[in-house]
Amino acid sequence: MICHHTIVQNPHNLLSPTDHLVQHWLQPGLIPRDVSRGSRLETIVYMGGSINLWSAFWDPSFESGLGELGVSFRINEHPANFHDFRDCDVTLTVRDLTESDYFAKPASKLVNTWHAGVPALLGPEPAFQALRTTPSTTSRSSHPRKPSARLFV
Repeated sequence: MICHHTIVQNPHNLLSPTDHLVQHWLQPGLIPRDVSRGSRLETIVYMGGSINLWSAFWDPSFESGLGELGVSFRINEHPANFHDFRDCDVTLTVRDLTESDYFAKPASKLVNTWHAGVPALLGPEPAFQALRTTPSTTSRSSHPRKPSARLFV
């Protein structure tokens, strides 16, 4: 045994009585969405390594469909910029993960997004669902056509 207690950030990693769930901490230096943007929807951002973006969102029809609605899609894969939500109107947080990642990843992307005052389109990751308090708290999607339907109805 390496240690007597283990700290985890995902409730699915609570495997023994000596595992302890800690609340999420924010991205250092978090910059919230610029309030002057109001309720407009112009920019959807995926913050993370592009290799982890769910493959369906690489389909050119996703970006062109958003473009027809006057919305741009941007991938921010530079960790030095993960704290900056100033010009982000919605985050897309649908990752292509392995099964082990799927249950191990914490909900940090969602927590940062909420604290930045930005709505999120989420994948069906267990950590995200564990934080869901009401049906309107989160919006799930795993296909490029579904986010636009949810955002533009």
